[in-house]
Amino acid sequence: MNKILIRIGGVINLLFVLFHLAMVPGIGIALALVSPDIQAVVHMLNIHVAFTLLIFAYLAIFQWRDLLATRLGHITAIAIALFWFLRGINQIAFYGLTAPGTLLWSGLCLAFGLLHLIPVIREWKNVPRGVQPQYANAQTSS
Repeated sequence: MNKILIRIGGVINLLFVLFHLAMVPGIGIALALVSPDIQAVVHMLNIHVAFTLLIFAYLAIFQWRDLLATRLGHITAIAIALFWFLRGINQIAFYGLTAPGTLLWSGLCLAFGLLHLIPVIREWKNVPRGVQPQYANAQTSS
């Protein structure tokens, strides 16, 4: 079940990559009256969010074992969850509770974050606290 939740989160991240890339022409049109410097910053930030979401998708779809079986994977999955929780909080902070769709988007962001957090909570006790066994020899020999 944990694998399924993580992978569903990965697919959602991948869909948002496509969404952000599809927004590029629309951003240019919407910001036509704004200075070129601001347009450039908005485009850069949008592309960087798409890249970040692509990394999240890759990790959740192809490296899900590492996300669930290592402490670094757990911390990474928690960071992905926090990314989505912060996105939901920002929706409320910047649009207010009364704006159309705010509660829907905030709720979806909470759900997307939970797709990454719940599996980690379930697996947390199964991961040793110290150095992972496969890396113990490499650390002592250097």
